[in-house]
Amino acid sequence: MNKKRLILIGLVLGIPILIFLGIGLMRGGSGNQMPRTPPIRVTYPTVEDNKPYQDHIFDTNYVHEVNIKISNKDWNDLTKYPLAKRKYVVDVVIDGVTFHNVSINTKGNSSLKNISEGPSEGPAANRFSFKIDFGKYEKGQTYYGLDKLNLNNVFGDSTYLNDYIAYNLFHEMGVPAPLVSFVYVKINGENFGLYSAVEEIDDSFLERNQLEGLLYKPEQARGKDHGASLSYVDEDEENYYDIFNNAESKITEEDKTRLIEALKHLNEKTDLEEALDTEEIIKYFAVHNYLLSYDSYTGKSIHNYYLLEYQGKLMMIPWDYNLSFGRYNMQEDINTIVNYGIDSPTNRAESRDRPMWNWIEKDDKYREEYHEQMDLLITNYFESGKYQKVIDDTYNLIRQYQSFDISAFYQPQQFLEGVETLKLFNQKRSESIRLQLDGVLSTRTNEQEKEKQIDAQEIDLNTMGLVADDTLKQNNNTSNNSNNSEREPRDKKSSNE
Repeated sequence: MNKKRLILIGLVLGIPILIFLGIGLMRGGSGNQMPRTPPIRVTYPTVEDNKPYQDHIFDTNYVHEVNIKISNKDWNDLTKYPLAKRKYVVDVVIDGVTFHNVSINTKGNSSLKNISEGPSEGPAANRFSFKIDFGKYEKGQTYYGLDKLNLNNVFGDSTYLNDYIAYNLFHEMGVPAPLVSFVYVKINGENFGLYSAVEEIDDSFLERNQLEGLLYKPEQARGKDHGASLSYVDEDEENYYDIFNNAESKITEEDKTRLIEALKHLNEKTDLEEALDTEEIIKYFAVHNYLLSYDSYTGKSIHNYYLLEYQGKLMMIPWDYNLSFGRYNMQEDINTIVNYGIDSPTNRAESRDRPMWNWIEKDDKYREEYHEQMDLLITNYFESGKYQKVIDDTYNLIRQYQSFDISAFYQPQQFLEGVETLKLFNQKRSESIRLQLDGVLSTRTNEQEKEKQIDAQEIDLNTMGLVADDTLKQNNNTSNNSNNSEREPRDKKSSNE
């Protein structure tokens, strides 16, 4: 064989090998390593796209990209004074489509406070939740019909899935609830982190769900209940400022009188069908009580729900479930938590002080309807195996993005452990409720026989996320990017927002 032929053969065989090796080097040299940036799968619709917002940012088949373009001056101010919740003018690029002159501000209560008071350095130092208002500075501007979008930092949730699974359950039961998806956030084009995107409860939400009425977001203030529990005192509107001071709609004196009258019927348990959307409220509590979410109406601190009033009739809309599955303010042992009675769902609170639940508990007819809805939830979502598929599919969707989450509170292994614990918790919780519905185990926690409870000792709730300061401490202790330095106290300027 002559020299020319050998050279030709060498070229034919060698070039593909060199190309293959070159691609391998570009990927990091190892088949197990991933590219330097997450593989965002985006679509590029036009702003004139006729599809509604639920078919864009809330398409859960892929992780979306949200790039926040903010001036360095404003970003420095935001990170220095996060508690002020100041609004900044930014451009936001969502899946390749730019929306100009939108408003952005930090959001949250305890989570925002904990991050603002945490270490000043490290990857999680500035991982705030954000609210985007598309029409604040551009009158009439929306995101395909959506007025506002929440970007949640999944604080205290190593699974990234608490809100996602919770709202998925409400949707399963036909309860009007926010839409949720996952987004990879960038700040001025630089990777920032994996967040959940949550639909705002406002006019666009009401329109999507074909609801009418006035919205309120009751919030207990001054350490004492002034209406947030929905208890009736008298006709004096000052006794309900937890409700009226947190009205999301423009309200009149007539509106206040009508709502107080509905609360009177609720507390006196008279004309309930006229004062309440009983069917929707029963379905709401079937899901809510399953979730064991106590930073809420059924816990000590009364908030994290919306109240909708229409022509004198009330209903509840779910909100903020990032601390579900018994991880907030429950001091019981794990067996008690998993087996918590479906007919005694309040924690650190008395049932009589939560009248929106109490009417279901005290009436045989309504309590039976509530049990029927709980049975549907357990049968269709848990015993069918649907919940495992939803969790597995979502984990597989977001796990690569989580590995690139430079501001994450948790590392990939902790993320995996949290997801596995979440699946086990749901298995045990649904098994316990089946025993309660079948009459084997009491539906009231303090009447349960210990030997009949589902054994949940293998569950460690801490693997699903630590609450408050422990989240930030853990992040700084486990991250290679953290220098563990403590933050100089940030200026805690207050805000009325």
